[in-house]
This record gives sequence, C-alpha cells and structure tokens, in this order.
Amino acid sequence: MTNFLDTLVPGDPNNPDPLKEYIKSHSPEQMVAEMRESLFDPNYLPDLGDLVKVHLKGEGRAYARLLYGEGIRQLEAAPELLAPDTNLFFAKRNFCACCIPDQPLEALNVILETPTLTKADPVLATLVAACLVDEGWFGEARLLFSEIDKIPLESLLRKLEDAGVSFDIVESSKAKMRVQSGTRKMGDLEWLVHPEAGQPPDGLLDMEMDELTKHGIPKEVLATIKTGVVLMASKDRKMWFCEFFDVSDPQRLLSRGIAGRFKADFHTRDGQHVNVYGVGH
Repeated sequence: MTNFLDTLVPGDPNNPDPLKEYIKSHSPEQMVAEMRESLFDPNYLPDLGDLVKVHLKGEGRAYARLLYGEGIRQLEAAPELLAPDTNLFFAKRNFCACCIPDQPLEALNVILETPTLTKADPVLATLVAACLVDEGWFGEARLLFSEIDKIPLESLLRKLEDAGVSFDIVESSKAKMRVQSGTRKMGDLEWLVHPEAGQPPDGLLDMEMDELTKHGIPKEVLATIKTGVVLMASKDRKMWFCEFFDVSDPQRLLSRGIAGRFKADFHTRDGQHVNVYGVGH
C-alpha cells in the first residue's frame, strides 16, 4: 500500500482536503507508523502540523501534536537534516499548544527541555500549568509555576490580558495547590462581607490559615473551613471581626443566629501587615 506521506511534495502549499481525508481514515498511531516509514523530509512535518491545526481545529489537535512531535524528534535525532528555515522553537511552541488540555505532561517535558519557552510565551506556560493542576499533577505544576513566577507580574498580566486570559486562572490554580498541600491562605476561602466594612485587607487574605493554630484552632478544624464572614470592621479599618464556617454558603445559618466553627479578630496598621488579635470558639 502506498504511504500517503510519500505522495506529498515537500514545500507545496498542500491542499488540505487530501490530508483531511487521510486523517479520517487513519488513527493517530497509524499516522505515526507511516511517518516513521516514510522518506518524507522531516522539516515539513511541522508545516503539516500547522495545516491540520488550522483546518481541523479541535478534532485535529491529536494529529497536529503528533506531526509536530515527530518532526521535532526526527530533526533532533539527526540535526544535520535541519534546514536553515525550519523553526524548531516555534514547532515546540505549537506542539505544547496542541497538548492543552488533555496532555499537559507532554507539554511540560518540552517546556523543561526548552526553558526559554516560558519566557517567550508565558500565557502558554500558564495554561499548561493550570491543566497540570486540573489533572492532579501538583508537583509538576509547582515546578512550572516557579518558572512563571520569575516573569515580572506586570509583564505577565499584560500578556494574559492581550491573550484574553484572566489572571484568575493563576490564582485559582495556586489556591488548589495550597489546598492539596494543606497550606491554604485566607484568600482561598469564599468570603461574605458586611456592606459597611467591604473586602478584608490584602494582608489578611494573604495570611496562611495555619497562623490560627498558634491561637488554639486545630488543623483538623481549619481543614473543614470553607467560608470567612466579615461581621464588621472598625471605622479606621484597623480592626476586622470575622467568623468562619464549614459550609460554602452560611447565610441561612447567620440569619438564624447559628455560630460558625470559630471567630477571629485581626489587627492591621496599613492593610498589608495583619496580626491575629484574638480568637473565640
């Protein structure tokens, strides 16, 4: 049987229709086998990946990923074949993009082998890290976030915004990692606030919940807490009086006068530096 890739002329614009038909009748594994048997110039495999990525969208992601990956593999195994106009770095970037959302570990391996990818495309790295968290690969996600954190925050925010990606994806992913490691911050909780008090200060939200163990709240209790409630704040906003519940929506309990698991008062001088003033059960 004729190998489809051997019928292609490298460098041609390539009508996508024959490639679409080929993909419909071949599994990704069959395509990889034919790529490895073919004499097709590996410099053009990433071009075919671009073609599939553009014309087949989501359904072609797995095929595009394999075309990029096989082109990269063959050219790195035989660097003497690499053409001057072949951009392996760009191929690696596109490979990683095709790994989102279901193959983040494959993307991570490429990113770790090509550290400049994170700096060149922090949005891609952020999306890969978030996928790692969603898949439960917390240690791997921490490793990637440690590299993302080296990018100045202002630059990261701008690039995320330009790409239409909310910074919330970073914050929520890091919150999930803290929950998994047992090192949650106050800001990881849901918060209900008194309308006259407003949101608690940044320093309070950034405080690790384990700080409350120093004031007699067992870790076992802290692990159950889901919601913080700002009952009131002093007029100068230096004292904050809060209550903590082990349910996601304590409004019904509050309306009935049912207390949470414990109360805690906090003091701040400038909104950033916050101390636990007292705790009540």
